Amino acid sequence: QVANEQYQEWLNKYDLKLGCMFNSIAVIGDSMSVGSISTEETEAPNSRMNASWLSILAKRWGCISRMHYAIGGSACYSWLNNDGLWGLGAMLRDSHIYNCYLIAYGHNDGGSNYSGVGEATDTAATVTISDTTPSCASGNTFCAYYKAVINQIRAKAPHAMILCLSEYDDVVKTKNNGAYRQAIIDVANWYYAQGDHLVYHLETGGVPNSDMSLGSHYSTIGY
Repeated sequence: QVANEQYQEWLNKYDLKLGCMFNSIAVIGDSMSVGSISTEETEAPNSRMNASWLSILAKRWGCISRMHYAIGGSACYSWLNNDGLWGLGAMLRDSHIYNCYLIAYGHNDGGSNYSGVGEATDTAATVTISDTTPSCASGNTFCAYYKAVINQIRAKAPHAMILCLSEYDDVVKTKNNGAYRQAIIDVANWYYAQGDHLVYHLETGGVPNSDMSLGSHYSTIGY
């Protein structure tokens, strides 16, 4: 009891939050993850990784390392098929295993490579890996690709926390009347029900429009 009271005192005094249990974190996501900021001069997003919410969290939590397996314009399907400087190929080549992996997709997902949003019970899309080169066929649902992302993380990091972000701007909240957001929640809950209690849905509350830059990406304050 004394230890618990001391811990609570530290939490209140230093605003540590539970994120301080992680000494390293990584993110899988798109331009909203890597700190892309639109400028009035170009109206084109430019990546500012030191301004990204991942970098801010890493500093706030006292993490010794962070990694962006993320790039602007990406989605679950393209992440599973990428062998470049980002994507699944990059994660496979990285010798470091992080304590926590955050998945921030749902903005760019959909289109001709997808067969719809799907259900949390959908079978994860099959990923073929030759050396460190991944390949995943088109025609699966968003849920199937999202589960494939989770499975690849879990294969790489059996004991890592996987946090699924369902809401951090109005795009995910409103896309397909919230279908993508709800699918992310349902998939995270499915893994939890299956016994993987280290897959967890993280509600983040959204970002005010006043903290967006030109209405498409966050400002530095938004991040």
